[in-house]
Amino acid sequence: EKAAAGDRVAWTLPEGSYEFRVNHDEVLGTFLSAVLFRGVTDIPDQSTARDIALDIMRRLYEPAAERDNDAGRRIGRRELLTGLRSD
Repeated sequence: EKAAAGDRVAWTLPEGSYEFRVNHDEVLGTFLSAVLFRGVTDIPDQSTARDIALDIMRRLYEPAAERDNDAGRRIGRRELLTGLRSD
């Protein structure tokens, strides 16, 4: 079954399973997106936004056991997106 624009789908990455929204653009075609921040006012500039995006991609595609000493420890969304531990 093909997902339509606006549908929510689960996608499993090495770090875990996440919910994405299906979108469609005339130029880009169909793509998935996920909300990382409610707004961008806390991101001071484009360079910082790029660094955050690259770090998130690294964390999503590199299993936690390979990334740090906390093998097997699931991280929460806040820690995934900010790098801040919640314990």
